[in-house]
Amino acid sequence: MNEHQKQSEMELEEISVLLIEDSEPDFFIIKKVLSKVKGTRYRIEWVDNFDAAVQAVRKGSFDVVLTDYQLPDGSGLDIIRQAAETNHHLPLIMLTGHQDPHIDNASMDMGADDFLPKEELTPSLLSRTIRHSIFRKKAEQELRESEDRNRELAEFSSAVLHNIGNVLNSVNVSSGRINRTLKESKINSLTKTRELLETNQDNPTFFTEDPKGKMLPRFLMRLADILQSEHNQNLVETEKIRKNLELMKEVIKTQQTHAKHGMELEDLDLREVISDALNVNMAALMRNRIEVQTLYHNDIRVQAQKVKLTHILINLFKNSIEAMNEVPEGSRILTLELTQNKHHQPVVMIRDRGHGIDPANVNKIFDHGFTTKQRGHGFGLNYCYKAMKEIGGTISAQSDGIGKGTAFMLTFPYGSLFDGQSNGFSS
Repeated sequence: MNEHQKQSEMELEEISVLLIEDSEPDFFIIKKVLSKVKGTRYRIEWVDNFDAAVQAVRKGSFDVVLTDYQLPDGSGLDIIRQAAETNHHLPLIMLTGHQDPHIDNASMDMGADDFLPKEELTPSLLSRTIRHSIFRKKAEQELRESEDRNRELAEFSSAVLHNIGNVLNSVNVSSGRINRTLKESKINSLTKTRELLETNQDNPTFFTEDPKGKMLPRFLMRLADILQSEHNQNLVETEKIRKNLELMKEVIKTQQTHAKHGMELEDLDLREVISDALNVNMAALMRNRIEVQTLYHNDIRVQAQKVKLTHILINLFKNSIEAMNEVPEGSRILTLELTQNKHHQPVVMIRDRGHGIDPANVNKIFDHGFTTKQRGHGFGLNYCYKAMKEIGGTISAQSDGIGKGTAFMLTFPYGSLFDGQSNGFSS
């Protein structure tokens, strides 16, 4: 092979194929058909039995799967079913010995991307079918990711709007109190007092002989106390308004920050992500008189999708807040711990003192649709489970039983330390 041929060979597009075929002659025929496709090199891994095929599909390191319908220990439909359960991003084409509408329809219904009779295989047809299947699967995946992204942003925005609504309610209450104080203020009494003083400003005996004049000093002292009280009350309410508007600004800023980020992996400071999620839930935490305690053993950075991770934390904080509704005030404590496990993996621990979980349900709470809440839909924790899995981490729950609180543990695949050690709890 000369240098030009070597260069052309290196420039060929490569597509990896898992070929599931129990017939060795058919394997060589398909391999020969693919070798005749111009401009593409097909790297083929061949398995000839069901168990090996399942293992290979689960591994999923292929661009496309070609599977025979009939195998000695299973069928192509079983392979499709396995692929749908374990690796739904993998394009899969069913190869049949002869045209059978029932098999073709069944394979497409179960998730196959296409089907081809072996007797009709040609380099152009097989190559075109493979390319279309890969393109279609990629487009479906991009659409699914886009839908997930839009759903997460919509849910995140919904949480933000909900909390802004709570803050605005507090602002409305404070402004209503100020308005009522001003309407009922005793300041009007000063106008009448001024008129009385103006009328008697040339009367030297007004304060000593006139009954109204004698009462005036005591009245003014009492009025001063009342007006000072009104002033103090208005100061308290305006400070509440200021703090709530500042909180609302932070919530909106958090939302804007997350709206700008895509679903790409980012280098994240876990403390900052936790802070963002707390800001979104801050109105609910304040309203429910929940004390937040943080214990950061280490300052840790992780690689993750910021929107996804923040949304996980928002869901878990919301769960903890709701779990402590019936806990007496003063005992409502949400503890956030940032540490590493024995494998040096970053861990975020979220503990509440809420109603806890029945031990029989601890392994069920992440199942889709499972809920113990009267108005729950069972999607929140299932979302957290799937999102952590997509990040490459895990989520687990611990509880000593009903009435004994719950701890959720987020474990990340890797991270890095910086800034040294923290010095304990803060609230």
